[in-house]
Amino acid sequence: MHPDHAIVYRILRAVARRELNLSMPGFIGYEELSQQYAQQTEGHQIDYHFGWNEPLAEIDRRCVGLFHEGFRPVLSVLVVRQDGDGRPGSGFWGIRMQDGREVTPAQGSDRAWVEIVRAVYAYDWPPELHELLQVRWSEHRFFGHRKESLPGGHFEPLQVGIYMKVETRFELHNGCGTRLISASVSDA
Repeated sequence: MHPDHAIVYRILRAVARRELNLSMPGFIGYEELSQQYAQQTEGHQIDYHFGWNEPLAEIDRRCVGLFHEGFRPVLSVLVVRQDGDGRPGSGFWGIRMQDGREVTPAQGSDRAWVEIVRAVYAYDWPPELHELLQVRWSEHRFFGHRKESLPGGHFEPLQVGIYMKVETRFELHNGCGTRLISASVSDA
């Protein structure tokens, strides 16, 4: 049986809000996470050595819709090794979406870790996982145009006399799949 993501999310939200009495306030070790999960599921045990990589990565993928301009709240950054440097395990780094977009950097660094932790503490996490907003990038299109064929706007040169326009279409959904916004954004 796989962990219930909604329960794991609620535990991590409580860690981010510092609502749990833990050995490292504001962080939770893998073993403590297994204990908290067992308490909330009437004894369902998750192996704290091997059982958390995929469930935590799935929650992190749901955080992608919150990312913007250097702000990357990846909730499982708060799950750390208790017997080492107090950082996330190796499974935290290099998480990607199915389409290849980066959720966490491929290589961990102190700077990336600190920035992600700050973002997690700064974000006002909703009570339930399904309430997280998710941006679904549906299309990126690049257009090469001659400058005279496009009225106005700023375009980056591809070559002499050729300019580039970038258009991105996206939809903003709540966690239940309800489309809240659908838009197209271009640099024009």
